Amino acid sequence: MSRRRYWILFASTQIVGLLAWWFANVHTTPFQMLFGLALLFPGSLVVFVPHIQDLVGLPLAVLINVGAWYLIRKNRPVNSE
Repeated sequence: MSRRRYWILFASTQIVGLLAWWFANVHTTPFQMLFGLALLFPGSLVVFVPHIQDLVGLPLAVLINVGAWYLIRKNRPVNSE
C-alpha cells in the first residue's frame, strides 16, 4: 500500500469514527458509540479519563492515533512490489 493510500485510509477511518462518536445516541442504540470507539482505538481510551471533555478528548485521541499509525507504518515489512 502506498504512503498516500495509507494516510487516506487513516483519515477516512478517523473521520468516520469521530462522526459515529459525535452523533451517537446512547439511550436508543449504543452500537454507534461503540463503533466510533473501535475506529478511534487506541486513542479512544483517552475518552474514558475523567475530567476530559469531548472537545479536548477527541482531537487528543486522533493525535494519539497519528502516532500509533505512524509507528505501524514505519515498522511494517517492506513489500517487493
